[in-house]
Amino acid sequence: MNKRIQEQAKNINWQDTTAVQRFYETNEVYFDNYNSLTDPDEIEDVINMKSHYLAALLAKDNYTYGLLIANHIDLLLKRIKEKSSNHRYLNERNDFHKGALLGHSKKYKESYDIFQKLREINPDNGVYKNWITDLKKNLLTAKLQIISYIGLAMVFADILSELLFDYDFDRRIVISGFVLAILPWLIPAGLKIIRKPKTAPNQGA
Repeated sequence: MNKRIQEQAKNINWQDTTAVQRFYETNEVYFDNYNSLTDPDEIEDVINMKSHYLAALLAKDNYTYGLLIANHIDLLLKRIKEKSSNHRYLNERNDFHKGALLGHSKKYKESYDIFQKLREINPDNGVYKNWITDLKKNLLTAKLQIISYIGLAMVFADILSELLFDYDFDRRIVISGFVLAILPWLIPAGLKIIRKPKTAPNQGA
């Protein structure tokens, strides 16, 4: 890596997302000129710099640009796949970042697929398990919302048909539409009740 950039990197507090972002963007021309890199160690150094920057973007909710950087890292990882002993770790870290970025971007299915793959690699990782649990809830909620929109459409269709055409829908259809419309609230509430831990009965003195 460029000596000047190496010296700057030594003085960076990598927990300070603002400092990391400033450091990367000051040297962005070098870090983004990755097609010219040939040395595996230098490529690995750039991957690490990009990963720190990616974590900073994630912390600052810059998900769209973060995904672009994650794709840059994927390209670099392919170039050192057979040349770096750290490839597996670097790849897993980038997949985690991608999964988190996609999840925060509400691309729940893509994020879920990534975290499922990560859990297969590292089944005891609690962070991966928590992401999968949350993503399952989000996927269920998204599906329920679609059903809810269908229900609302049925109810509004009935209202409009009465107002404009003096035509009444079958009441059973309207009731079904109303039930579908409130499913996103009914099912989560029902699951909370079912999963609510039972308290032990009071013991007599």
